[in-house]
Amino acid sequence: MRRIDGKLLKNNLKKGWTISDFASYCDISEEEFRNCLQKKFSESYLQPIWRDLKKNEKARAKTKKNAEHKSDCIQVVDKKPQILTEEQKINFQQEELKEKERKIRGDLCSKEKEYKSLQDLKKESCRKLQEQRNFLDEIYRQIKEKETIVLKLMKESQVIDEAMAKNRVLKLDKEKELQQVLDKIKSLKKVSIKCYSDGRVECEELQNQDLDWSQKFENLTEDTTDEANKLFIQIRQLAEDLPVKEVKQLAKLLTLFDVLKEQGKKYCILFEEETQVSALLELVDIQVKILN
Repeated sequence: MRRIDGKLLKNNLKKGWTISDFASYCDISEEEFRNCLQKKFSESYLQPIWRDLKKNEKARAKTKKNAEHKSDCIQVVDKKPQILTEEQKINFQQEELKEKERKIRGDLCSKEKEYKSLQDLKKESCRKLQEQRNFLDEIYRQIKEKETIVLKLMKESQVIDEAMAKNRVLKLDKEKELQQVLDKIKSLKKVSIKCYSDGRVECEELQNQDLDWSQKFENLTEDTTDEANKLFIQIRQLAEDLPVKEVKQLAKLLTLFDVLKEQGKKYCILFEEETQVSALLELVDIQVKILN
C-alpha cells in the first residue's frame, strides 16, 4: 500500500479525485481507504476532506451523466443497424471474461492479503496463548512445591508443639523440685543474730521488719503474768540485776526468738564479746558464740 499524507490528499482533491481514485492509487479497497484516513488524521482535519471528496463525487457523476447523454444523442443521430460477426461476438465475450478475470484476481489478491494478515494474527495469538499456558504451568509447579513445603512445616510445627508441651511439664516439675530444695536449704540454714556491746542487735533476715520489743522489755522489768512459760520466768529472774541497756538488748533478743520460731527458722547468737546477757543465756541452756 502506498503512503497517504496530507499533501497527497490536497493536491489530488484539487484535480477532482474521488474515493475510488485514491483507493485505486493506494491499491486498497474504498472501505480500507476510509479506515486508514480515520486512523491517521483527526476528525476536525478530515471534515473538509470528506466535503471535497463529496463534491468531486457529484462533479464526476454529473460529468459522466452529461457524457452518457451526449453519447445517446450521437447514437440516435448516427444510429445504424449493426450486425456482429461470429468472430466479433467471440472477441466481445473474451473481453467480458477478461474483465471479469481481472476483477476476480483483484478480489482474490485482496482476500490473500487478508488471509495473510489473519494468519499473522493467529500466529501471534497462539504465541501469547502458549506464553500464558507456560506461565500458568510455572505457577502450578510453584504452588505444588510450596504446598509440599507447607505440609512439611506443619508437621514440624506439630512435633515442636508436642515437644514444647512435654518440656513445659518437665520445667514445672523441675521448678517445684527446685523450690522444695531451696525451702529445705532455707529451713536448715541458721539465721545469725549479732549482739554488740553497745546494746545493738542485728539480724539480716529481719532487717526490713520494724519489730516492737517494748512488750518484752515491760514483761522483763515488771512482775506480770503475760509470759507464763518457765524459760521466760527463769530469764526474768536472772535479769533483775542487769543494767537497763542490757535488759533492752535481752528484750530485743527474746522478740527475735519468737519471730524466728514462728517462721520455723533456726538461729545462732553471736556476741561481739562476753557480756552479762551472753552469760545469762548460757545459764538457761541457750547456745551463744563469742567472737572475741
